[in-house]
Amino acid sequence: MARWREAALVVAAGVEYVTTKSRAALGQGEEPRTEPDAARFRRGRGGTSVGRAVHAVLQAIDLGSQTGLENLARAQAAAEGIPNRTGDVSRLVRQAAESEPVRRAVASGRLWREVPIGAPAAGVVLEGFIDLLFQTDQGYEIVDYKTDEIRPDELEGRMERYRVQGEAYADLVRAITGKTPVAVWFVFASTGKVIQVVPPAVGALS
Repeated sequence: MARWREAALVVAAGVEYVTTKSRAALGQGEEPRTEPDAARFRRGRGGTSVGRAVHAVLQAIDLGSQTGLENLARAQAAAEGIPNRTGDVSRLVRQAAESEPVRRAVASGRLWREVPIGAPAAGVVLEGFIDLLFQTDQGYEIVDYKTDEIRPDELEGRMERYRVQGEAYADLVRAITGKTPVAVWFVFASTGKVIQVVPPAVGALS
């Protein structure tokens, strides 16, 4: 992570907590965004009603068997006020759960979902939630679900930001465990596409 990005965090007036997504925004020349404590821990994962419903189901469901998927999707869609999108929630959850990284996570037997994680970074606390963290004989791997609809011509531009976000997650895991994750996987539930980012051996928090 370039040091100017960390410097940008330091000069952000009044900022105590910076999310991994805000850190990624710095790479695009945007101002970092923060949230009050209650908002940071109350909100569901995902930036839309469908995204929050999908993340909630993926947090609760048996990722291997997907037992009860329809009932969970119906309940979460109703909770988000979008009961007419139950089918979309089910489809996106199924697409994500059947992706190669998630199947390997299930097979590993050592997986953790919706992991809150944080560490000091240049005078602030960098924090985020990892959708899925798992451990194999090769090391830790991170899965981040993307539930928004992305056109093929948009993907490369989006990945510039997602890559920074993924490296931020890797930095946090490294800071806490002392080990660099071997991969960050972005699972695009709407298309089934999976993109791997290999974190640098030494990160900004090192």
